[in-house]
Amino acid sequence: KIPQDLIDKFRKMLENERERYIRECDERIEKLTRMIGELDARISELETEYGELKLKSEIGQLDGKEKVRLSELKDNLDRFRSIRNEITMVVYKYRGECI
Repeated sequence: KIPQDLIDKFRKMLENERERYIRECDERIEKLTRMIGELDARISELETEYGELKLKSEIGQLDGKEKVRLSELKDNLDRFRSIRNEITMVVYKYRGECI
């Protein structure tokens, strides 16, 4: 027969390991969530500038440099949104694994 104190010892070790894993997972999720917040702020800035240039484009007041900038902004917004979506998917994955 296995002594109860040995069983208790291994249960405690298992519980400690589980708590450590959850804590590390929570820290990863927190870091990724901060990254999403930073991306959201940058996306918001780019959207504001894009909207202003798009409006100028609609009324025909866009010069050559601004046309290039409008295109660059569109590309950058698409990239940032894509990165944000990828990070969000990783967060969902971690949340599923950490439970």
